[in-house]
Amino acid sequence: MKHAVAFACVQREILRLFPENVSIEPRYSGDARSGGPVLTNQWTGSKKPDIVLHATGQPHQIQCIFDFKFPCTRSSKSDPFASSETQKQMTSYKELGGNCRPAIVTPQQGVVR
Repeated sequence: MKHAVAFACVQREILRLFPENVSIEPRYSGDARSGGPVLTNQWTGSKKPDIVLHATGQPHQIQCIFDFKFPCTRSSKSDPFASSETQKQMTSYKELGGNCRPAIVTPQQGVVR
């Protein structure tokens, strides 16, 4: 439910202003021909970040990736990167490219890179 509320906020506040530059939960895989990411419907081996900022109308030209996290434990609230699973996820998103490092968005700390 927390992700649904966060996505609704992105749609209401960001997509309204930049509809051609933001994708919610796009699914990417690598393209052997281009060497870059492409949109896919394939679940196995694909990556699905929560929010992607990209070139106008070009979701494969990634600029920045954001992933929502709602940590429950005291340690994960103070360090959202404490989880090895989160670290793996951010590393896989970094492989998609972009102009900035993938970031986590938490209620406690905001945007964390």
